[in-house]
Amino acid sequence: MDRTLSCFFALLRAGLWGHPIDVSLFENFTDWQEIQRLARAQTVVGVVLEGISSLPQNMRPVKSEYMQWLSLVMQIENANDMLNDGVTEVYSMFRKAGFEGVLLKGQGIAQYYREPRHRQPGDIDLYFGEENYQTTTKFIEDSGFALEMETSYHSSFKYGEIEVENHRVFVDFYNNKNKKKLRIWQGRQDEYTNAAFVHKGITVPTLSHQTNAVYIFLHLLHHFLQVGIGLRQVCDWAVYLTVNQKYIDSKQFAADLEYLPIKRAATAFACLCVNYLGMNAEMFPFPVDTTQARKDGEWLVRDVIVAGNFGDDILQHFKTKHKWERIKAYYKAVKRHLSVYRLCPSEVRAYPLKWLKSKIKKEEFYEH
Repeated sequence: MDRTLSCFFALLRAGLWGHPIDVSLFENFTDWQEIQRLARAQTVVGVVLEGISSLPQNMRPVKSEYMQWLSLVMQIENANDMLNDGVTEVYSMFRKAGFEGVLLKGQGIAQYYREPRHRQPGDIDLYFGEENYQTTTKFIEDSGFALEMETSYHSSFKYGEIEVENHRVFVDFYNNKNKKKLRIWQGRQDEYTNAAFVHKGITVPTLSHQTNAVYIFLHLLHHFLQVGIGLRQVCDWAVYLTVNQKYIDSKQFAADLEYLPIKRAATAFACLCVNYLGMNAEMFPFPVDTTQARKDGEWLVRDVIVAGNFGDDILQHFKTKHKWERIKAYYKAVKRHLSVYRLCPSEVRAYPLKWLKSKIKKEEFYEH
């Protein structure tokens, strides 16, 4: 690993956990523009700035560059403030109409970061149960909101500047056998007590800690198999498991990963969490230092660095109107899927058919 990437991960680790940083890495270091490019591509600007702020003054970026970092993080803080208010307002709107649901991901995860306002925010994801999907979608339209998009996973609308997703399902698999297992697993989660996101005295239910330990990874894996992910999604899992360890039955956690079956993929990501994000290996109820885990983890970190947030490196070429750029994107996607096969073969085999069906039906496929 080159020096700049080593410095980037050192700053990210320091920001995530507040651990002392090895300042010797930053002696005469000047490549701060590349650090910022990496942080923006991986959507971890706020967390990396926390790491930078722990450096001695003379090792930080020059004042003009540092002020640029502060400006970026101020925007992230303001976006988090707006989203926190949005979560309680939107949830209250649904609850007044008689719909009780749960908040997925997002601000429900951000609250466990050392500095919640420094996690890069996204949108609001709500789940009211598959049986309520049609009625909640109708409620959205009857309330005067226009549906921005509807996929097999969710519908979405804009609440002011905020995108809100009304989920039909938590997340899904491509392989039919895996789909059935996922439905069975999801049905078992009712036995656990929901956790909560609390803002300005308003409580919004989230998934239980036991469920979220697996669900956060399922969502991460879903996008990873499509076109790739950035480090923010991996940081979410690492932070959540670490902070909520005492609420998670480790044996059940391991059994669920084995059942679904996503154990090898989870082990590869666990290896990345330990070796690059500085997570304690004891948080995982399975070994993460085997030869296979290390090999998978090293391949994985390269893929994540190249892919960036939600695989933007590939997606930007899919969205272009230029024929050869799209062909290039397909080539890169196929090549990447051949490499991903080792981690989750049953899903990778089923993926092309799902993608083809979405094209025939003209459905949006690469949803966030």
